[in-house]
Amino acid sequence: MDYIRSVIESGVMHISMDRTDKQNAITIAMYEEMSRLLESAAADEAISCVLISGDDGLFTAGNDLKDFLQAPPSGDGDGVIAFLHILATFPKPLGAAVGGLAVGIGVTLLFHCDFAVAGTNASFSAPFVNLVDRI
Repeated sequence: MDYIRSVIESGVMHISMDRTDKQNAITIAMYEEMSRLLESAAADEAISCVLISGDDGLFTAGNDLKDFLQAPPSGDGDGVIAFLHILATFPKPLGAAVGGLAVGIGVTLLFHCDFAVAGTNASFSAPFVNLVDRI
């Protein structure tokens, strides 16, 4: 996958979002690749934990809304739903290293991590909380 990189070193799988031209906005394909990597890490006894980060001082600007409009989540266990499920049930320590923006799903996934480290330039935004007043 072009926008997701992974490296395994000393028992740690490092999953990194690398779509900086779009502030690491996450597409369905990126969710699917991260889910695949997490499933692989869960099954691999040589991997003791996973760290998720973004490249170039960015974590993620959240979902790529254009991608979601073209292929909305179906709710049948693919894409973002599968990713959130594997995050919630991941059997090994899961961490995040946040630099720059963490918006929407970028904040949500932190709640599923066992630990998160934020850089001095980290900024968190959960714009979906404002939707409550509109429901």
